[in-house]
Amino acid sequence: MTTSSHIHVCVLAGDGINCEHETARAFAIAGATPKIVHLNELIEGPKKLRDFQILALPGGFSFADHLGSGQILALKLTRFLGDEIQRWVAFQKPIIGICNGFQALCRLGLLPSGEILSPKDLQTENLLETKVSLAANSGGHFINQWEPLELSNESRSPWLSLLKKNHSGIIEMPVRHGEGRVVFRHPQDRDDVLARHQVALRYKNNFNGSADRIAGLTDPSGLIIGMMPHPEAYVSYEQKGPIPKDLRQDVVPAGSLIFQSIINFLKES
Repeated sequence: MTTSSHIHVCVLAGDGINCEHETARAFAIAGATPKIVHLNELIEGPKKLRDFQILALPGGFSFADHLGSGQILALKLTRFLGDEIQRWVAFQKPIIGICNGFQALCRLGLLPSGEILSPKDLQTENLLETKVSLAANSGGHFINQWEPLELSNESRSPWLSLLKKNHSGIIEMPVRHGEGRVVFRHPQDRDDVLARHQVALRYKNNFNGSADRIAGLTDPSGLIIGMMPHPEAYVSYEQKGPIPKDLRQDVVPAGSLIFQSIINFLKES
């Protein structure tokens, strides 16, 4: 059995990514051993990915969102690391993409299909030709606020196991994005995602116009997850504000449970 300290997490860093330290801290609190790795370091040595058990794509504005949020990051990942990422998926290693990372996973094709697109496909695809994309919020502006979220009862993703055990269905996490509205290429793509129980989280209030109120998705295996809310920004109660005096000591912030869930899963696998 693997101990949590032996679970090594690759937390991606690079131009415009700005949540890598928060994400690494979240995994460290969960008991894993995170390492912040710059994209260029992986490009120079793609096989370095094999040293890790979890891959995390944090939030931010990778490459300043040129050509669309997550697009250039996705192009670089598939061009220089495509073979290693395919190998990663074949070995059923978990991946999480948060906010900009979620956008990149959709651009890559890893969400919702779990299969990475080729560099040629990525260069010819546009916003509405990928099965799932993250478009501009329906209100047309950047949003930075705490939002109530609904857990999907159907999802069997190991990233959500402790959330389901410890919460009745409604949780809160911060959101901060300008392009977070989930859109589908065709109605059939949406139907397929729903039929395969790939919705992980839904907004209780559909403030950005996402299809079916979707805030987070998984691939069919549940091992790849992407979400617009920031779980790494809610792994301690101080991140939200003053701690309630009557707060029970055994209550764990919702964001922290996401990271603990996948660590427990790998320990037990």
